[in-house]
Amino acid sequence: MIRIEDSVIYQDVIEKGMKKGIEKGMEKGKSQGKIEILMRQLKKKFKIFPSSYEAKLFGAKEETIDKIAEDIFDIAEVKDLDKYLQ
Repeated sequence: MIRIEDSVIYQDVIEKGMKKGIEKGMEKGKSQGKIEILMRQLKKKFKIFPSSYEAKLFGAKEETIDKIAEDIFDIAEVKDLDKYLQ
């Protein structure tokens, strides 16, 4: 009797699933790293950085994080982040 685990189709499906999972994990890690670096920069710039903004950053889209990082020198006060984090 042939086991399903030994079939070529099964092996192909498993391999594709693992590859897709690894890619998603890498993207999530990259995004997480961007947020962590941005938070360190914002904490250094403003000295006091409310945890409510930390939560908003972790919930923001990657495009928003990139835009804040790009505009960091133009952001004068913590509350200026509100225009990015609605």
